[in-house]
Amino acid sequence: MKLLRVIGAALLAAWLFGCASTVNSSAGDAAPVDARPDTFDTQADARPDAPDAPADVPGDALDAAFVRRGTVAVGGLHVCALDARGAVWCWGNNDYGQLGDGTTERRPTPVRVADIEGAVQVAADTTATCVVLRDRTVRCWGKTMNRSVEPRIPIDRDALTLQPQAVANLDRVQSVAVRAGPSESVACALRDDASVWCWGSASLVPGYPRGTRIAAPTGPSSLTGVAMISLESTYNCSVARVGTVTCWGIRNWDPSFRREPTVLDGVVDARSVTLGGNHLCVLSRVGTVRCIGTNTNGELGDGTTLSSPSAFVAVRGLLDAVAISNNGSATTVALRADGTVVRWGYPNPQLRPFAPVSELRDIVDVSGGLGNFCARRVDGALFCWGTNSEGQIGNGTQRTSHIPVRVAGLGP
Repeated sequence: MKLLRVIGAALLAAWLFGCASTVNSSAGDAAPVDARPDTFDTQADARPDAPDAPADVPGDALDAAFVRRGTVAVGGLHVCALDARGAVWCWGNNDYGQLGDGTTERRPTPVRVADIEGAVQVAADTTATCVVLRDRTVRCWGKTMNRSVEPRIPIDRDALTLQPQAVANLDRVQSVAVRAGPSESVACALRDDASVWCWGSASLVPGYPRGTRIAAPTGPSSLTGVAMISLESTYNCSVARVGTVTCWGIRNWDPSFRREPTVLDGVVDARSVTLGGNHLCVLSRVGTVRCIGTNTNGELGDGTTLSSPSAFVAVRGLLDAVAISNNGSATTVALRADGTVVRWGYPNPQLRPFAPVSELRDIVDVSGGLGNFCARRVDGALFCWGTNSEGQIGNGTQRTSHIPVRVAGLGP
């Protein structure tokens, strides 16, 4: 494990050195630069103490890509991304202050989040955003996690955190996950001892009493040995370090599924999991993807529209994926080891087995959710596509685009 960590860090350092920039592989420790969007410095931040890659992942490309996840996060109607020095830039909807710029004004191009430096991972959902900092603490902003806001009721600004706020009682954090809706919200941090600590509507996570709503983590939860956690509205999953997947909550496509934590049958080599509205997909350690659930829009990626509510089916022909994402969407995107991106599901259910996302090359990170997707290129440029009613594509317009467009000001 330690050898793989060293190899992955070395590969990432070499990638950073080769990019056209004045920032070198130690840029994470340099003094932050308050760059304007038109001088956005966007090379992915090195994460020297990122979690070990699974021991049986083949190929340098898989290991190098693994240590660069989490530099961009699609939160439904807004997007946030890191720059090389760990500053955070967000754009799109801002009704809940989820852009972190001290306002609730919509932003169709990136704005810098106030007072954030040294971020190494970002997570976002509809009403909130969180980041992990290099010192392994967490900052969040948007709708306050420990308060409930009724839908369609005007939002009291006192219930919002318009600028980043430190999360108390947390250290040694490796990653953070957010499920933030208009009513209930929860965030969970994964620590380096593989424990999960949650706050907000914590009763959505195993180990917290029903009805628990807390302002700061007091866990841990009853989940142990965790390598990754994914949160959706009614259904949530965690990936164990040993490669199994445990899920809990209401499984819309299978009413017989137990709500208590249940280990999924037949999944023993999982690297990550992504949750759609009525399906889920699991990425294996060797690069294959399997999905389960409804398939009306081709969500399962097998080239049919036949649902499979109780058994996984393989995404046909996909053998070299390094990341997958859908975050509640009926479309899934996958990053391949060669730096290309493919998709399946809505709006083309008969894709056999998947379709490349046009003109995307040398991609190192992908994120998607609720009709929007973004991909980061190795030189830091960011491309987004999908619906754009709130400017979440980031090109200064509100015009929907089904092909990737450059986010204004990011990259060379």
